[in-house]
Amino acid sequence: MLDTRKVWPPDYKSEIIRRHYLLAQVRKDPAELVTCKLIYKNGVEGCIKFISDWGMLVEPRDAFSADAPPLIPFILFKRQEEMIRFIVECLFGGGRGLVEKSRDVGATWICVWISIWLWLYYPSVAVGWGSQNSEQVDNLGDPSSIFEKIRIGIRSLPADFRPVGFDLDKHMMSRRVVNPQNKASIIGGIGDNIGRGGRTLVTFKDESSHYEHPDKIEAALSYNCKVQIDISSVHGVGTVFHRRREAGIEWSPGCTIEPGYTKVFVFDWRDHPGKTQAWYDLERAKFYREGLQHVFAQEVDRDYSAAVEGVIIPMLWIKASENAHIKLELPDDGPYSAGLDIADEGGDLNALVTCRGPIVKTAEQWGERDTGVTTRRAVATCQPCGRIDLQYDASGGYGSGVKAEYNNLKDNFRMPKGIRLIPWLAGAEVQDKDR
Repeated sequence: MLDTRKVWPPDYKSEIIRRHYLLAQVRKDPAELVTCKLIYKNGVEGCIKFISDWGMLVEPRDAFSADAPPLIPFILFKRQEEMIRFIVECLFGGGRGLVEKSRDVGATWICVWISIWLWLYYPSVAVGWGSQNSEQVDNLGDPSSIFEKIRIGIRSLPADFRPVGFDLDKHMMSRRVVNPQNKASIIGGIGDNIGRGGRTLVTFKDESSHYEHPDKIEAALSYNCKVQIDISSVHGVGTVFHRRREAGIEWSPGCTIEPGYTKVFVFDWRDHPGKTQAWYDLERAKFYREGLQHVFAQEVDRDYSAAVEGVIIPMLWIKASENAHIKLELPDDGPYSAGLDIADEGGDLNALVTCRGPIVKTAEQWGERDTGVTTRRAVATCQPCGRIDLQYDASGGYGSGVKAEYNNLKDNFRMPKGIRLIPWLAGAEVQDKDR
């Protein structure tokens, strides 16, 4: 029979026939049903097979298509399978996971079906779900809400694979689904109250870059949840989601990530077999014609800065500059230079960048509040470069602290040769206005 995962768009009719045949085999021999359930429970491979055999999803945009009815088999493509592996690895290995996604890649449906899989095969497990408002978490009859997706998934399962004693009406309540056979549950939270409802093995935080008070949610979940999975399209720089993504380590199959680091899964539009360069160019042109290029950059290109007003250097330019010296055949030589931005109040961080000619060599940030310590760290980083001009923001009292430590190092003969500290006033007027 045709492997429906090898073609795109999928052959839904062939897949439905395959599932009918599988169900007939299971019902013909009770031992086959027991074997299937044992296979499905067996870790990540079992999860992928369970979803591949019985997963369904709603696609209202195909309501008028004879080939793709609104309720269709969930046919996984390669990157979706890798996302399942990523999440199950987070579940069994502990720690935190983050999914940075383009829109319309099926990420929420994947997590919905992983939730159903845990609910079916792992006794007493508690799976949490949260989003910004009540309509996104649960809105009866609305398939865009999370718990309506969960209900659709459970209803679509053959009765043979539902829990013993399960009642579609009795055990699927508002923001709560209970397994009467093994006492597992899926529970929902809203806004700042995500995680306040009780302890969970895992909590999925949908569209978490859009939360209004993410710090409160973090406080609520910190000791109530073993594993947090943030799933979101991007929305602005400096958010908790953005900071966590930048501090995390990007996951790939078979990689090892040190404990304590957030595992990051990037789901790009290019990972979808139905989205080609021609599709991208057509969509981009449409959004640009309508003056909505910032929306396209945010939702499709995963550009964090697209939602921020007054951005001087667009993310597109930054990405284009990565390894641009190789394409432009620029020599990797020239004088060294560095720039130091000193931390201000609140959660601000120190930042130091070193360059050789136009090529950035190092970039780091840290949270030290003492300007003396900051100066010594910057000097130590620049020392291997030899002759180097280190410019620092001299605005306010922070700049004077750097100057004082610089003088102290010189007076005590501890200032390495070749390093010059040059003050730079961020608030000063432009020197050459005509250029």
